[in-house]
Amino acid sequence: MSTPGDGVHASLERLQEVCRHHGFKLTHQRLEILRALTGKPGHPTVEEVYGRVRPRLPTVSMDTVYRALAAFERMGLIARVQPGGPAVRYDADPTSHHHLICRRCREIRDFRWPEFDRMSPPIESGAWGSVEGRRVEIWGLCPRCAAEAGNPPQAPCP
Repeated sequence: MSTPGDGVHASLERLQEVCRHHGFKLTHQRLEILRALTGKPGHPTVEEVYGRVRPRLPTVSMDTVYRALAAFERMGLIARVQPGGPAVRYDADPTSHHHLICRRCREIRDFRWPEFDRMSPPIESGAWGSVEGRRVEIWGLCPRCAAEAGNPPQAPCP
């Protein structure tokens, strides 16, 4: 029988293994940065991650947060999402999934699309080079913004 802490322990072990594989030391600050990113749902900006870490680590610098997030991204532990505008957001779920993005409030929601994921890439992509991944972004208005704009949410396409 597993206990609630087992998943966290297994995740930490996997994280340590990935960092070791990449020659990256998992310091207390880096671990806290990753915890701040994964501790709440959503797709936070660097500034939001920094704001989450700062109460626990008052001496952490913004530069440390930037460098840690860049390293986690290079190792495939997190993904970068750019929902338009200057803000880069980070996704703690590196597994294959896609995003719904509200063009008004910039809320991002994850969704899975197994049918798309099973499709072969277009033939032109093979002539272009090596395809290493793919992600769909669907833009529109979230239900709250659609209601505020007087547009009811659309029913899904058949």
